[in-house]
Amino acid sequence: DAGRSVEALKLREEMLMLSRKALGPENPTTLMAMGNLALYHLAHGHLDEAIELRKEMLAVSRKAFGPKHPDTLQALKALAEIYIAKRRHLEAEPLVLEVNEIMQQDRKADPADQRETIELLGKFYTDWAVEAPGTGKMQKALEWNTKLRQFDEALRQQTPAAK
Repeated sequence: DAGRSVEALKLREEMLMLSRKALGPENPTTLMAMGNLALYHLAHGHLDEAIELRKEMLAVSRKAFGPKHPDTLQALKALAEIYIAKRRHLEAEPLVLEVNEIMQQDRKADPADQRETIELLGKFYTDWAVEAPGTGKMQKALEWNTKLRQFDEALRQQTPAAK
């Protein structure tokens, strides 16, 4: 129902405004309200609005938590995924590569998160190569898909076989 959708949007916008005013822009509750509003926009196909909110979330997360904090990584990844959905590859690429670099440097990073990032890069370059043949992106896709296979093999070797 369109009326409910408009009301839901107004409530999310009001929640964000009140949270910013009462708690400040760097408060986790404010960031959560911003994320909820971005998700609403994504669900309703308002990608430009979602991008602006995700950009703001990334800037605030970098300032408040630093570049390697899990919330900052999530903000990077969320913004990259929207750019990918909009086929804005040039804007997505540095974000996804930054996430991967940070994940690879973090010795405590969850292997499932590391794998997900490598897989995202493989899919990203594959999609880009299909849309822009002859740009060298297929070679990048092959490289990232090879890295994914190598990562999976290394995980299998680290995991003891079930007896």
